[in-house]
Order: sequence, then C-alpha cells, then structure tokens
Amino acid sequence: MGTERLGMEAIKAEMGGFEILNWGEDRRFDEMRSNFGKLVVFWIFQAIRVWTVSLPVTIVNASDSDPHIEARDIIGWIMWSIGISIIASFY
Repeated sequence: MGTERLGMEAIKAEMGGFEILNWGEDRRFDEMRSNFGKLVVFWIFQAIRVWTVSLPVTIVNASDSDPHIEARDIIGWIMWSIGISIIASFY
C-alpha cells in the first residue's frame, strides 16, 4: 500500500507543477487571497495534509531496519513511471 500511495501523491504533485508552468502563475489560491481567514485555514489544512502524507516516509527513514526491495516496490515504481509518462504526454 505504501509505495503505490506515494506514487499517486507524486503524480498529483507533478500535475500541479505542470499546471503552474502552463498558467504562468498559481491560480489555485485566487479565491483564498481575498479572505485572510480562509487562507489561514487552507494553509493549516495543507500543512496537516503534507505532514500526514509524508509521515510513512519519515517513519521508514527513521527506522534502523534495512528492508530489501520487494516485488510490490517494483510494481509501484512501474505504476508511477507509467502515470508520470501519461501526464507528461498531455503537456
């Protein structure tokens, strides 16, 4: 579950990056800028989401074990590669 989830999060992050390159600016926050309260709540939510998503990687990197690469790791990398290739082909 972990590798596939990380792959999907990477694809979503790449999609956002490509959209910003095409727009020339980050328009996702235009509605939030007019209301400071909404902007603060949005950024707090984003911080919690980023921390939650990165938590499995942080825990794995903090462990002393030396896990071997398994088949599901390779499957996750292949899925990520296919997904990022499909997204890149649209841009």
